[in-house]
Amino acid sequence: MAEKKPYDDHVPFPAPGTLVLALMFLAVFIIFYILNWKWLSMVWEVK
Repeated sequence: MAEKKPYDDHVPFPAPGTLVLALMFLAVFIIFYILNWKWLSMVWEVK
């Protein structure tokens, strides 16, 4: 019979609530970063 490898019992990583909240915060931060550049470019006229 084949020898059992240590990675045969691999269980997928369950995403805890903390990770989900951190990723949501990161997404909101990126969205606001992009929007602020857009708003700034509309307000601040470079001549």
